[in-house]
Amino acid sequence: LRTNDAVNKNSKLTLKSKQRLSKTKSENTLRAYESDWKDFADWCTHNNVPALPAAPETIVNYLSYLTDHEIKANTLSRRISAISENHKAAGYIDDNPCRGGLVRSALDAIRREVGTYQQGKTPIVIETLTDLSRYFDLSTLSGIRDRALLFIGFMGALRRAELVSIDMEDISFS
Repeated sequence: LRTNDAVNKNSKLTLKSKQRLSKTKSENTLRAYESDWKDFADWCTHNNVPALPAAPETIVNYLSYLTDHEIKANTLSRRISAISENHKAAGYIDDNPCRGGLVRSALDAIRREVGTYQQGKTPIVIETLTDLSRYFDLSTLSGIRDRALLFIGFMGALRRAELVSIDMEDISFS
């Protein structure tokens, strides 16, 4: 996934376009996908079936194997995404086995069987945020900045990566 041959060998794309296309996934996503793909490829090797291109039945059997080993439904979805992305990177866009009904039906059946309940985290409320903001030293620029970031992040429901990538040009006051 890090070096997509279909993109790199495309003579119609400029170098800048190729560089941009290499950044479609975050580093953490790439790491997770690499780990998931390695697990799938190892499972395929152990079961004497091809990983690329994989048959839909191979993916369903792999999902069934993982379910028997108590892998959660959301992890299974990520595994399917990793397998799908590797097939797309290898040029199997129209023949991607993860897009077929058999794999989707298997995932639906597994979700129904094991459930998809997730233990949510208790959300922070504005009163708690206000209490926390009192600990910032407002006599320093870094204290003012950190307090502002806390409130901007909360009010914008921003993820950490979105929050730290804000530039002055992105901000307007009204």
